[in-house]
Amino acid sequence: MYLIDVRDRESYEKGHLQGAVSVPLEELETQMGTFPRDRMIVCCCQRGSSSLMACRKLSEAGFRAVNAAGGLMAYRGSHFLN
Repeated sequence: MYLIDVRDRESYEKGHLQGAVSVPLEELETQMGTFPRDRMIVCCCQRGSSSLMACRKLSEAGFRAVNAAGGLMAYRGSHFLN
C-alpha cells in the first residue's frame, strides 16, 4: 500500500503515521503523477472527511484508493510518529 496524509504540512510535521507521505489535499491533483498505480493508495487526514475527498479524486483518475475511516482521531495503533 501507499499511504498519503492529506492534512497540511504543519499538521503532518506535528505527527503522522509511520510511512505516510505528506500530500496536502490542495496539492493532490498536481502530485498524482508521482503516485504508484500498482499499489493500493490509503488516504488519511484528521477525521476522515478530507481523505474521503482525496479518495474520490484518485478513483476518478483511475487509482485504487481507500479512505482511513475516522482519520487519525480514530487511530489507536502504535505507528503514530510525533
